[in-house]
Amino acid sequence: MDKDSSGKTKVTKHGLKEITREGWEYELTVNFELINENHLVRSSKDRTGLFMNKPEFIMNAATGRKLMDWCNNGTDLDTARKEINECETIEGLRHIYSKYPNHQTVLMSDFMERKDFIENVHYEIVPNSEIIEPEKLKENGIITNAK
Repeated sequence: MDKDSSGKTKVTKHGLKEITREGWEYELTVNFELINENHLVRSSKDRTGLFMNKPEFIMNAATGRKLMDWCNNGTDLDTARKEINECETIEGLRHIYSKYPNHQTVLMSDFMERKDFIENVHYEIVPNSEIIEPEKLKENGIITNAK
């Protein structure tokens, strides 16, 4: 307790300032910032994709439930990675990319790896004109015991 200029006793906080080391926010999955006295918050960091780029809101029990569901049920990342690995076309990859806007940066390496795979498979396909038929092999004397 301190005394102000008029001599009245006033309660003040001392030594309660938060002290965190530099780079601590890097370890967080979600970080909310209180914006004003109306208790509005906004997400300054969000690996879940649930709150990023959303307008300010008042945090309540529903916020906790969303986070709990995210923790217990996994993320869209698992589903997105499965879809990426099963995708057969570049156009399909574009569709998946637009389907998960909150995870685009996290999944970029998965998209690029699958894109490279799809493009390389195209080069591995041998055109019909280059396929050697067994009859021609027998005629050319390459296969001697062909039936």
